[in-house]
Parts: sequence; C-alpha cells; structure tokens
Amino acid sequence: MPGTLRDVAYTEEMNIALGMTTRWVAQAIKTQYDAAVNDNLASAYAFKDNGSTVTVTHENHEFLIEKDGWTYDCEFSQTMKLSCCHVMAFRKACGNPFIISYAAIESGWFGQSRCSPDELSEVSDPFVAKIFKSKLNATPGNAGLSEPQKYRQAQQAFVRIGDELARLEDGEFVCAVQQLDQWWYNLRQGKRLKGARASSEDEVDKETENCNGGVGAKNANECSDLEAPTQKATEGLLSVQ
Repeated sequence: MPGTLRDVAYTEEMNIALGMTTRWVAQAIKTQYDAAVNDNLASAYAFKDNGSTVTVTHENHEFLIEKDGWTYDCEFSQTMKLSCCHVMAFRKACGNPFIISYAAIESGWFGQSRCSPDELSEVSDPFVAKIFKSKLNATPGNAGLSEPQKYRQAQQAFVRIGDELARLEDGEFVCAVQQLDQWWYNLRQGKRLKGARASSEDEVDKETENCNGGVGAKNANECSDLEAPTQKATEGLLSVQ
C-alpha cells in the first residue's frame, strides 16, 4: 500500500504489523515475535488444545489462551493488548502461516488515521506547544520519572496492596476496596493530591525571602524568631561578660 511504513530488517509478517500500527508498537510486537521464533525458547512451552481454549504449561505454571480474539492471561497481553509470544508460539506449532495474531492487537494501536509530515505542514493555523514542568522536575538533580518507570512502580505498589488486602477479613476487605474505588474515582475526576513536599518547600522559600529581604519590622521579628534558642542564650552570656 503506498505510504505504508516498511523496515528492511523486518520479516514480511512484521512489516504488515508495522504498516498497521506505529514503529513503537511494532517494536513491542517484535520482542514477542523474536521469542516465538526462537526454537530454544518456544520449546519450553507445552500446549494442550481444549477446543475454544489452549492450556499453556511452562515449568510449574499454567496459563490459558482464548482462541476468540487470541488473548492470553500473561502480563504483556493483558496490559499491552497486543499479540504475545505464547500465542505466536502456539500458532507456529500448529503450522499457521501467520504466527502474529493481528486480531489480538487493540484497535487503539492501529495507526490508520496518522498524518504524514507533508500533511502536518499544511495546517491552516499553526500552533506552538508549550511544555510546563513542575518545580520539582525542573531541578537538575531530579529529571522526573519516565512513563515506563511510573508504570513499574505503580505495578509494584498495587502488588503490595493486593497482598495486604488478601489477608484481611471480609468486612475489612470490602471497606478497603470501597476506599480504593473512591480514591480512583476522585483521581479520574481530577481531584489530585497535592504533594506535601512541594508545599513544605514553598513555606521554606517564603521564610527565606522574608529573612533576606529585610522589609519592615514584622519581617525582622519573624527572622529573629527563626534563630535557635541556644544562639540567643550564647549572645546573652557574651553581653554580660
């Protein structure tokens, strides 16, 4: 198809995926594709066809493939909504000419509506996007967290929370889940929590500004109140001597 992205390093099947999505999505699929075509890795899985489902056994773990949509209950398939290496390995073992399940790709990943650079240059009303960073992220020592880092930390936090919730009694469990649902609802409604660290830093900045500025007797009194009691006591002893 004219205008479709292609990569000479990709197989024909991977180029089809690249033409349907974007380079970032295709690269994510390629990591799974490379694992599926690797005989050493793919041979570690055992498959049992149950009709509408397939049981996948790896070491002491069992997973399930749903043939309707070719979804799999692994972390990659559930979070990325893309075809994973387990489904590809099964399709390869069955002799399927296409081991990538394009039906497993979430519709939101399809790049059919993307514009070419030529089309972007013809926008009638050009605009400039301004990126605003928070005060903490603007400091050189704190460059901020990337989206993958935030995702991993959130996953770790929810795993810890899930382990604790599983040990609660039924009543406490229901109450805790309701509180989590309420927190999540508030977050979706834009009621975000303000960082305590940012507010405390603002207070320190205000106090420092008052001390350095020397504006009015009130500010001078506030600065003297910030001095340590031991310092005042030492000054008193020196004056007596």
